[in-house]
Amino acid sequence: FRLSSRLGGGFSKLDQEVIRVDPPAPLGDDYKPAKIRAVMEPTSRILRINVIDGGNGYTAAPDVIIKQSGVSRKCEACAILYRNGSIAEVVVINPGFGYGGKHNNRKKFEEPILPTVEFRERKGRPEKRAKAVPELEYKVVGVEIIDGGSGYLFDEPPRVSLDLPSTDPDWFATPVI
Repeated sequence: FRLSSRLGGGFSKLDQEVIRVDPPAPLGDDYKPAKIRAVMEPTSRILRINVIDGGNGYTAAPDVIIKQSGVSRKCEACAILYRNGSIAEVVVINPGFGYGGKHNNRKKFEEPILPTVEFRERKGRPEKRAKAVPELEYKVVGVEIIDGGSGYLFDEPPRVSLDLPSTDPDWFATPVI
């Protein structure tokens, strides 16, 4: 799972244009590039945790608890504090497995149910509690042709490429060669 962001995973739900098709050679007046869309589904791992409100008054980094029933492997994350006592970010150490709930089938995809994030203080009570939202990891499972385009040559098919996410998840481990 630590290499998944380079094996078709590592995407956010908001990543839309991840597959690119080269345009046809501009020969003549009747050519237009094909338009395709990536079909993605959740991997049931946590990609990242976005801090919405850093809170105030934390004297030590709180424990980060990601709650959802039916999880196979719990996500591990840690909070990073600013000097003023608010949470700057949450780093995902282990993405876990089994988040988002069950999916009935691929044709009738239901939106996954997001887990909740809680911050448990180790000592003292903050003046204002922090708020964060988890983001699930998605993987590419296929493509949908929106418009086949025109002007492509049969003996020179277009090059189709997958644009990998610009940044790796915190938990991504570079393979040792």
